[in-house]
Order: sequence, then structure tokens, then C-alpha cells
Amino acid sequence: MLMIGFINGLLGAVAGSHDNHGLICFELVSIGVIGIALSLPLIAGKVEMNKSYGIRIAKAYKSLENWYALNKYGGKVMTGWSVVLLLLAPLAVMFKENRAVQTWLVYGPALYVFAMAQIYWFARKLP
Repeated sequence: MLMIGFINGLLGAVAGSHDNHGLICFELVSIGVIGIALSLPLIAGKVEMNKSYGIRIAKAYKSLENWYALNKYGGKVMTGWSVVLLLLAPLAVMFKENRAVQTWLVYGPALYVFAMAQIYWFARKLP
């Protein structure tokens, strides 16, 4: 039953429904899936040092070893927080009448701040 509501929420958002829960559900799923898709090449070590894609903090540019270590770790952390967003999406359907829960869920993507904190913490251990 929950899965049917979840799918209806996604379809309602895509079809232009005026229900906020569908749009919030769509937001969380979309950002979560994109986050995972962008993280997989980082985890696999497929991203060479560059200025446009990857975990681009000063410590990453100190050496190739740092670049790959930070990108691998950062990809895993970003994947983890993306999965959290995917797990939050059904709450938009479950609590569709609760404006407080809906309001908090809109800010779900802000959880990536915790991912960046974890990455910076990891970077402190690198040479």
C-alpha cells in the first residue's frame, strides 16, 4: 500500500499535480538518484584530477594519491547520504497531511552538508 502511494506521489509530481507531497517525493528521489549516479565514477576511481568534477577541495590537489583517496571516500559518503534521501521520500506520502513534516522534507537535500563535513574530516588525515 505504501509503495502504491509512493508511486502515485511520484506520478502526481510528474503529471503536475498540486499535491506538495508528490513534488517533495519527486525532489528527494531525483536528487538521491542523481547523487548516486554522480558518485559511482568517483568510487570506481574513474575521475582523473580536474577542476570541474569530483571532490574538489584544496587537500585533493596536493597529490594524485589524495585526489583518488578523497574522491573514493567522498563518493561513498555521497552515496550514503543519497540513499538517506531515497529513504526519506516515502515519508512525503505517509505524512502528506502533516505540513510540518512536509516542510522539513523539502530541506532534505541540505543533508549533503553532513557529507561535506565527513569529507573534510577525512581530508584532515591525509598528508
